[in-house]
Amino acid sequence: MASGIFSRGHFLFRFGLFVFRLVLLSGLLLLSSASSFAQAAGPAPGWRALLVSGGGVPSSNAVAHEKNLLFVERVLAKRGVDKANVTMHAGPGPGQARDVSYIGEFPPHRWELFLLDRLFGHGGVELSYRPHRLSRLESAARRADVLGAVGKAVASLESGETLFLYTTDHGIRGEGSDEDNALVLWGDELLTVADMRELLARVRHGRVVLAMSQCFSGAFADVIFPAGDTNATGPDVCGFFAAPPDRVAAGCTPELNEAEYDDYTTRLFAALGGVERTGRRAPATDYDRDGRVSLAEAHAYAVGSDDTVDVPLRTSEHYLRRVGVPVVASWEQAVSGASPEDLAAWKMLRIRLALKPGDPRAVVAERLAGIDGERERIGRQIRSIDAEAAGYEAELRIALLEQWPMLDSPFHPDFASVLSQQNDRIRGFLLKDASYRALNRVLESMNTLYERLAVLETEEAWWLRARRLASHMLRVASLEKEGPWRDGFNRLQACERTALPR
Repeated sequence: MASGIFSRGHFLFRFGLFVFRLVLLSGLLLLSSASSFAQAAGPAPGWRALLVSGGGVPSSNAVAHEKNLLFVERVLAKRGVDKANVTMHAGPGPGQARDVSYIGEFPPHRWELFLLDRLFGHGGVELSYRPHRLSRLESAARRADVLGAVGKAVASLESGETLFLYTTDHGIRGEGSDEDNALVLWGDELLTVADMRELLARVRHGRVVLAMSQCFSGAFADVIFPAGDTNATGPDVCGFFAAPPDRVAAGCTPELNEAEYDDYTTRLFAALGGVERTGRRAPATDYDRDGRVSLAEAHAYAVGSDDTVDVPLRTSEHYLRRVGVPVVASWEQAVSGASPEDLAAWKMLRIRLALKPGDPRAVVAERLAGIDGERERIGRQIRSIDAEAAGYEAELRIALLEQWPMLDSPFHPDFASVLSQQNDRIRGFLLKDASYRALNRVLESMNTLYERLAVLETEEAWWLRARRLASHMLRVASLEKEGPWRDGFNRLQACERTALPR
């Protein structure tokens, strides 16, 4: 058995880097007891939900997206939304396509496959595939399907009804502006902010609430301005997002064990449903003590508890930033005038970051600057080691191709037979090669640096949340009691405080 990073331990190393890079590249009325959550009652009218998971292609359609849909479906059902009013649109749609990827059982003695995967760039050696397990799937999540489903739901909304649109997917950042940020649908088709703005501008009755967990999802908060400017807010639309327009979000994992999931979806819906994914009772989040948990309160819980790179935001926060509300209030005024949900989120952040009473802005800015410097130092180290590793990889690649030239093409007719019949020879060759031993040593150092960087990225997210929430509280306190800004903010806040039927 080989030792080092490409031996038995290499599986854990590769899986760790796979999830970490995927996360970087790339997210119900709470009663006082778990038993009350399980009580049965008739479905409440007025609520419809549309759940979307595009996935892109099977290799990027991680099992977490499927589990998110099922978790959200359970919460909606327990909170009184009739299953007949919940539609799912995912992957290639109904059928038995092997469209879901996950980390399966990988034979540890085949450690050479991880190295070959790295050297020749084929990708995905750690993934297994299976058909989805969504029994109530309405259609595929292609662009035409999602546009049609949202358009139909919006057109049929009546006064007093709420349409809840949830997305769990990958997101991309637009090359031009935030307007080009997009949700990745099946077949790597895109649904942009501009597309969603056009759809929601058609709302004439009822209310639409978004909950979007993909990377760069915060750009979709701008759909509250139908014309793309800040002159006027449009229909009764609000939303919650796992990340700002320029940041990634957590949650795109092929890991099967839901007990290890921590992301915006996990926290938001645990608060809304009163129980976590595993069935354990969630903390109480009825911050205003009115007997129900609003989406705003659930969002506050996510802001103060999500231990990942997520930096969640909501439309009312985006609105005040976008219209340019000046900060003229003091920190004391911000705290005294803050909503119960903002105060609850701030308390959680203050405890987590060990912030002292008083205006936090200077301390937060100082810590973020320190994190930037530390991240740059780690980045330089990684780039240096990566350059060294590239040299060893080039030498090893040529040495392997001199013996097995078909390794450079997975479609060569002899490729599969070489991997299955000559794997012992390949492993023996690698163990004797000096470049392999050097690469093994270098990648162990790189793995340590990536682990440090992952911790630092999460720590940065906590401080960014503190900065965003503090700025929001100051802007709210700076609003005039009357006026267009106040009216727009009040309208969005009322929408965000929507609660599920029971």
